[in-house]
Amino acid sequence: MKKLCYILLAFVCILVIKGEVSFAQQKTFEKTCDFAEINYSQKMGYSSEEAFNFGKRILSVLQKKSIEDLYGLIDGELQHGPRKSFAMKAGFDKIFSNDWLRNVFAENPPCSPVGWRGFMIANGSIWFDKTVNGKWWVRSILGVKEEELIEYPEGWKLFDRIIPPNCFSYNWMSSDNFEEFSAYFEIDNLNNLIANPGIYFGKEINDFNPIKPSWCDSEDCDRISLVNYTKDCSETGNLKTEIDVKGSKFAYRLLKIVDKKLCSKLTPNLNLPCESSYLIWVGENHGGSMGWHSAIGIFGLFKEDKEEHMVVPLKFFSSKNKGLNFIEGR
Repeated sequence: MKKLCYILLAFVCILVIKGEVSFAQQKTFEKTCDFAEINYSQKMGYSSEEAFNFGKRILSVLQKKSIEDLYGLIDGELQHGPRKSFAMKAGFDKIFSNDWLRNVFAENPPCSPVGWRGFMIANGSIWFDKTVNGKWWVRSILGVKEEELIEYPEGWKLFDRIIPPNCFSYNWMSSDNFEEFSAYFEIDNLNNLIANPGIYFGKEINDFNPIKPSWCDSEDCDRISLVNYTKDCSETGNLKTEIDVKGSKFAYRLLKIVDKKLCSKLTPNLNLPCESSYLIWVGENHGGSMGWHSAIGIFGLFKEDKEEHMVVPLKFFSSKNKGLNFIEGR
């Protein structure tokens, strides 16, 4: 009888232990995320539980080593990370190292966002967020193998110099510069002007001189431009793709050569020959915690009858991957 009691007691203990394990598995979110994290997520407009569960889903897909399922969690292309076409061709094991996976699996999914930047796993190895339509998606995957692009360390050459970074105009973080041109030239579709400025030059925008912004009351204020003449932004013998201007840094990198025919196609109303064109990354850093504000876009180099060269922004993309896909016709 005594022996039977011990057996029954052991059996009950096993059931309790199993129940506790099952409870732990079901309550991982509650056991991991504290009130402060949940409250902060709500203030930022997120559900901690939704974010945590999506993080678990990402880790589960990585555990299965399914490159197809992983890119199923991505809205088209990553903002930063391997392009889909390259990843599918290379395969999971060539993209993700064992060390990278070990670091990712060592952490729990996040319970709260990193401010406005969204959610991250393993110190930024993975970034994910929620779209405006309520869908969760992986935004960036960093520290893994990406396709090797041709590097252009010398920058964009023009005669005896390199075109400097302040020759490339792009949408400011505030969008104030494009808003000014939209109002000045009476262009109703601001978003299209920001995304496809090339189609407006030579038509709606028929004067390429800098304009005085509406926020400036003095005649001595800095004017703004979208098209920049190289004579106004170049220094003779310049060999730098990163410069300092009044304490701020401006830089660019050439990512891929763009065919002249495509360059001309993106400026259908300019009626000037496109001498050369590149997809580039261009950015500025004014210090502080914000870091670099940057853009990915296609720019063209054109020459007027006066023999003056000008740098024209043609088209912008939300990521390098989307820019590469556009150039390659994917």
